[in-house]
Amino acid sequence: MYWTEIYRPKSLEQMIGNEEIRITILKWLVKWLPGTKPLFLIGAPGLGKTTIVKILSSILNYDLIELNASNTRSGPQLEKLVNPLLNNTSLFGKKILLFFDEVDGIYGREDSGGIEVLLKIIKSSNFPIIFAANSNNIKLKNLSKLCKIIKFQRISSNLLMMFLNFVLYEQKYSLPFDDKEWIVEKSNGDIRTMLNIAQSKCTGYGQFITQKFKVDISEGLNEFFSSPNKDNARLNLLSLDGKYSDPRYGLSTEERRKDIVNSLFTSIVTSDLDMNTLSQLLDSLSLIDLQVARIYENRNWKLLKYMDSILIDLLYAKIQNKMISYHQYGISWPIMGQIFSRGVSVRNLISNLSILFHVSSSTFGMLFFPYLLEIIRECKLDIHELISNFEIDEKFVDILQKEMNRPKKYDRV
Repeated sequence: MYWTEIYRPKSLEQMIGNEEIRITILKWLVKWLPGTKPLFLIGAPGLGKTTIVKILSSILNYDLIELNASNTRSGPQLEKLVNPLLNNTSLFGKKILLFFDEVDGIYGREDSGGIEVLLKIIKSSNFPIIFAANSNNIKLKNLSKLCKIIKFQRISSNLLMMFLNFVLYEQKYSLPFDDKEWIVEKSNGDIRTMLNIAQSKCTGYGQFITQKFKVDISEGLNEFFSSPNKDNARLNLLSLDGKYSDPRYGLSTEERRKDIVNSLFTSIVTSDLDMNTLSQLLDSLSLIDLQVARIYENRNWKLLKYMDSILIDLLYAKIQNKMISYHQYGISWPIMGQIFSRGVSVRNLISNLSILFHVSSSTFGMLFFPYLLEIIRECKLDIHELISNFEIDEKFVDILQKEMNRPKKYDRV
């Protein structure tokens, strides 16, 4: 079993750090009365936000209803799920505790209306509500104003070291002090990260633990592109000061720079490559990007450790002797302007059509839209009539016509 599961706290006493915060949350739930402000838990992953909610709901005999707001993010989706609860009690006669996790994931998506629905839920709810987010995005300020803010602090290095020593003793492993100190430093106050790194090292899957430093992503990717063999390429990826992120949640400039997939993309498209090689590399990179998105959507974080191996298997043979080098935002602004412009217009069209097909915008754009275009072409449908039947704005006729006039591309999904 993963150590993160073995040592997942089962009681408040087993949690580490944030003692005063735990007491505050406990008092809030014990004293809750209708009209009490919801809680808004803010803090980095791995600090215990979700864990404490689950523990308290069990201790105080609440029926916990947990929703991941980054997946159930649009207004209609939230209303459909939550409205039946507002005037009802649990099937088992328990009190209801409503928990919205990853609220900051609502923004940066194409769907909308989620925050507005949450504000309505707060005003009409007759049971306690807790929100959780990794950061207090400025776009969440209207929600924050109606809540009691609780900020989780990163776990201190001393506490992490004590807990790491306890885990290693129980698991009958021993590590040099320098390695333990490095693990604690790299975990950056995140218990889950610390346990994952430690288990990887102890069980032989974490050769990267021997790396006492992280290489800047620009230097590391240049080394990756010129690696003489796969083993060397793997070590270069493991040493990167970068990570795999899901861009659907929105990335800052610095986060985007350190995102491995994004950095590979900007480097590949700005290098002097023949069209066949470029096509193959982008095709492989799209598969990697899709896998990362699925991992984030399903929250299967443990699968991220396989992404380096998958990336190497898909890309390494194709980058040999191609003189690819690292570039950040290497696409010229005129081209980027066209991409952004097209993205905004098509996104609005897809958003409207997704409602008619009862799926999310991302699902419609990835799985439905290419086939809709193909059906229109093959059946020679009249676009004006089609838009009229869909009962959406006529302004989308020109947008759909432009998409129809683009060269046909069969994207692997």
